[in-house]
Formats: sequence, structure tokens, C-alpha cells
Amino acid sequence: MFENDPLKMAEILSNQFKSVFTTPSPHPTVVSMSQKICPPLNDIEITRAKVISAAKQMSISSAPGPDSIPSIIYHNYAEQIAYPTIKIWRMSLDSGIQPEGITQAIIAPQQKPGGLTSKAEDQRLLP
Repeated sequence: MFENDPLKMAEILSNQFKSVFTTPSPHPTVVSMSQKICPPLNDIEITRAKVISAAKQMSISSAPGPDSIPSIIYHNYAEQIAYPTIKIWRMSLDSGIQPEGITQAIIAPQQKPGGLTSKAEDQRLLP
């Protein structure tokens, strides 16, 4: 079923994932993921301990995100990156302006246990 054409493979997987999702409400709340400005969120507290804890909980074997930084960097240097991380997020939350790339994600299919690689319906969508 899968060919060597990445565009064709993406189309097959896209059609499979679309077929199993539920139909959205006829009156959905529309949120544009490309929107960069949102209301300030001044009531969210970001502490050094929370940033370090979150970084230490990251799996060191997970793949890098859109920033291309391996998770082991966040994990191993949690104390050193805590202050800059707090500063960036605090500025973003106070101003309502998202850091560049925050709305990006790498989404990849993963084979279901016991499923076949060659069958689109045996793939699961993981962000």
C-alpha cells in the first residue's frame, strides 16, 4: 500500500485519520493556530522549580521538537535554562504574543501494536 512517494504516503495516512475522527460541532469555536496575539495570561505562575521539574520529566530519548533541540539538553541543563525559559514565557504570557514557532508541531504516525506497517488503518497519530 505504501509507496516510495512521501506525498502519496502522507495523503493515504491523512485520509485514514480523517475517516476515524468525529464530525465537529456545527457551531465550533474557531481558533486560528497561526494567530500570534492572544489575551494576556497574568495569573499563571511560572517558577524555577516548575521549569526544572518539567525539564527533568522529559524523556532523554524522545525526538527533538520544532526547535531541533534534543530533549537531553533540556533534561541535563534544566537549572541553567530555567531563568531564560521563565523570562521568555513570562514576557509571552504578559504581552499575549506567542514566541515564534510555538504553534508548530511535528506529527508522525506510529504503528499500532500488532498492526501492519503497510496498512494506514494500523497507524496511530501522535503529536
